[in-house]
Amino acid sequence: MSALDTLYNIVENENLNLLSLKCCLVDENKIPYTVNNVRCRPNTEEDFCDLYELINCSNINRFKGIGFSINFSGISAIDIDKCFLIPFNINSISQKAKDILEIFNNCYCEFSFSGTGIRILFTVDCKKGYKDSYYIKNSKENIEFYNPSFSYRYVTLTGIPIKNNKVKKITYEQLEIFLDRYMKKPTSEKLMSFVKGEKNIDDLLVEVRKLYFKNDRFQEVWFKKAPGSGKNESELDYELICYLYQYITKDVEQIKELFMESPYYKSKDNRHIYKFTNNNYKYFYETCKTLIS
Repeated sequence: MSALDTLYNIVENENLNLLSLKCCLVDENKIPYTVNNVRCRPNTEEDFCDLYELINCSNINRFKGIGFSINFSGISAIDIDKCFLIPFNINSISQKAKDILEIFNNCYCEFSFSGTGIRILFTVDCKKGYKDSYYIKNSKENIEFYNPSFSYRYVTLTGIPIKNNKVKKITYEQLEIFLDRYMKKPTSEKLMSFVKGEKNIDDLLVEVRKLYFKNDRFQEVWFKKAPGSGKNESELDYELICYLYQYITKDVEQIKELFMESPYYKSKDNRHIYKFTNNNYKYFYETCKTLIS
């Protein structure tokens, strides 16, 4: 499947082609690019384009897919990973995914970029302070919730529907059924049993977003494209890890997880990803030792 295939799917689907989507192109690793073939910054509206600009994009064939901005399109999304044993095969769906699809039976639902996940699109007015009770990303359930009120994020589209409904506004009460079942944070009593001062990754990602709004250099490195061999990639690794250690968390395992969530890490080539992950993350831990010692 290519970006051109996806564009055809979107254009042919009246439930998608009339939306005011702010779009980008993505490579095989879901790294976003503008129509001008430069890295797309999720927090910069000018880097996204309208659908018709993709139609006129001369280099669309070199990309693997299409994404859209949650913020600048004004659309919420639920991303559920690992729902299907067989890519794009509805008959291999998990029970959890069946339950979630039933909750959002009136919404637009489609297969994800990999074919093994689900995207659900809608609009909703979230209650103030709801993030105090619910996760943005629940890694244990492989579910993430995107909303324009808190995320400079983008998600990919395939235009391959599971439920081909209109992308419509739902009530918060409908969303809350899903949140209560799959995204609820532990109660304060349970949190008291955690190590003092420890935060979960969802909360730390919120702190990361706050930091890149306050610190231009951190934002630059967080979203930077890894330069590859013969350049300063090791220095950039160290700089990003330093920022996370200094400003976000002293927990080395959480630093590793946050680092691997960054667009910078996701843009690394296979050689440098292997270097980072080889021998049980030896390279990462050695880098951290220089900070802690």
